[in-house]
Amino acid sequence: MKNRTAESAKLIPRLVFSALVVNLPIHTYNSINIRLIFMTTTLYLVRHGSVKNPGNRVYWDGVALNRNGQMQARKMGDYLAGKKIRRIITSPFRRTLETARLIADRIPDSPAILTSKPLGEVPWAKDWGGKKRTDIALWSVYRDHPERLSRHGISIESVADRIRAFAETLLSRYPSQNLVLVSHGDIIKSLHWNLMRAPLRDFHRYGINKGEGLALIFEGKRLKRKRLVVM
Repeated sequence: MKNRTAESAKLIPRLVFSALVVNLPIHTYNSINIRLIFMTTTLYLVRHGSVKNPGNRVYWDGVALNRNGQMQARKMGDYLAGKKIRRIITSPFRRTLETARLIADRIPDSPAILTSKPLGEVPWAKDWGGKKRTDIALWSVYRDHPERLSRHGISIESVADRIRAFAETLLSRYPSQNLVLVSHGDIIKSLHWNLMRAPLRDFHRYGINKGEGLALIFEGKRLKRKRLVVM
């Protein structure tokens, strides 16, 4: 018993030092419990800002941010300025690139901006680009029964699986870092829905508005918590 007490006494200073380093409290019970602490990685999913779309049509590429969208991106950049962002990874579309650059301009040390096709718009948006929603035959299916939507053999599930795999690649490649991913409504919605393991009929509940963000905090590849970022 004396030997166990002596060993515990030697261990306590080391535990106190470790707790101070990671800025966490020590919790002691009848015996000393050591908690394995995983480093966290945060993905800030940012939807591009509002765009110039006077005809209120579904759009593909080539659409620019309007003044409100530019302001939204700058405000998001101000919020992210204190988050130790090292990289911004963006869809290659014009509206997302503009959003990413405006965000980067507000962050100290100008984080690198990388483009990535997996963050690009969903494939059916290309077919619908330039059309009014009332002229799109599948719009009611997309809106009311997303579980039935399939275009050129591509479903919402397959898009979600693709973006989930891409996110997990980033988590492996950049552990313990904070990354910004600038993308589109349905791409962000797909990842959010996939992570929540919700029924596909609830797909549209997992979206965010233009100019908003969603912070996803991971331990390893496991989502621990999330929070909405509204400017």
